[in-house]
Amino acid sequence: MLKRQQLTRAQARISTLNSTANFDFAHVWSSRKDIKELRVAFVYQWFIGYVPLWLLIFIMCAFYLGAGHNPSRYTGNIDVDVVDFDGQQAGSFFLDAFRTTPPGNLTLHWRYKYPDDYGNSVSQTQQAVEDGQVWAIVVLLPNTTSIINQSIFALINSTTLVTYPFVNTLPVLVIYDEGRNWLTQNSFVLPPIRAAIAVANNRYANTLRTSIISNLSLTSSSNTNRTLQLQNTLRLRNLLANPFVAKYNNLHPALPFMGQFATTIGYIYFFLVTTIMVGSVIGGVTPFMGKIHYIDIILYRAINGIFQSLMVSLIYSLVVLWLFHITSGRQFMRYWMFNWLCTTLLTVMVAFFVTNFGVISNLFLVATVIIMVSAATMQISLELSPRFFRYGYATPLYQAMNGGRHLLFNSHSRFGINVGVLVIYLGVLMILTLLSVIFWIKRHQRNIQKEKMTNNTMHKK
Repeated sequence: MLKRQQLTRAQARISTLNSTANFDFAHVWSSRKDIKELRVAFVYQWFIGYVPLWLLIFIMCAFYLGAGHNPSRYTGNIDVDVVDFDGQQAGSFFLDAFRTTPPGNLTLHWRYKYPDDYGNSVSQTQQAVEDGQVWAIVVLLPNTTSIINQSIFALINSTTLVTYPFVNTLPVLVIYDEGRNWLTQNSFVLPPIRAAIAVANNRYANTLRTSIISNLSLTSSSNTNRTLQLQNTLRLRNLLANPFVAKYNNLHPALPFMGQFATTIGYIYFFLVTTIMVGSVIGGVTPFMGKIHYIDIILYRAINGIFQSLMVSLIYSLVVLWLFHITSGRQFMRYWMFNWLCTTLLTVMVAFFVTNFGVISNLFLVATVIIMVSAATMQISLELSPRFFRYGYATPLYQAMNGGRHLLFNSHSRFGINVGVLVIYLGVLMILTLLSVIFWIKRHQRNIQKEKMTNNTMHKK
């Protein structure tokens, strides 16, 4: 029986070769009927295959680029507290400058607060930024008007040379957290604050100069007195030109700069690595299909995936440790364990798509990543994106990036929520992936067993 089958196959192969040798090959533009039919079918399949792909690419590009479209339109979503601890003339100029900021990207959501909202203590204002209630807080220190007036009074009435200005502390304090989102702070939060302070400076300085000029003409009783006043004017020129000098207190600088790459592009790197890793794991166990119990294959995949995620996250965290100059063992361990959680989640996610969609899984993976990246605050915060992209708060990539920033820069993040959301995603995906793997492996093994039984039956015949 076996010899007869081999003889039949050999004869079929020879027949195919002979028919190919005598066959007249035609060009694709041939007018032959069979070529015409193939050409029409090919064009139809080409359109069916590529037009939906183009549509998908358009949607993905619109997702990614749409998130950053015209962020200046949404600066009104950025909360910034403005607090006047002075309550006098300087305070009125200060608040009016913020109230009259022009519409557009020079106006944020100014929230005017009273000193008693912070227990009448300037030191307590910092906590609002630490807790993420606001992106920044602008404070006019108490007694600013009286200190400036003392300086002006000394300038006008003194008969001796003023050795130093009475304003020896900066009257305006700006508190912000750069580590929360570097680009948002430096491009959309600080410029409007600086512009408003500049307007307040210009208006108040004009008022002070007008007052000084009118008083100097009245008090200059002698040439000696006039000379002293001119010298004192030069010594206080900074006050007269810039009465609202600001001190910028950056609670958590986003430095070293590579930390920004580690907490943004770094998690895309994790995704690429896990894609390669999952493919190698699936390929490695293929020879065992139909030979060992499916439970053994599932256990191997699970244990190997967790271990590989541990090693990938360790390698990545060690590189960050080296370049970011992490000196705290506790900080490193927290960062490593967090990266392990993120890598394991991405590994399970890739395994879920590969298991269920096979060769077209890359299409679903790319689409998923684009959707997550569009709303993951890689560059700007979600407050500066259209409201539609607020779905990003529920995506794992958003939680990973903001949790990573917290661990590296100690910036504001609801870290407990970040970890909790990632754990929930991991648990749900592990269950779904486990059920999918069991279903497909058992199905594959049944097909192998059927094929073996068929072959055995043919051999017996």
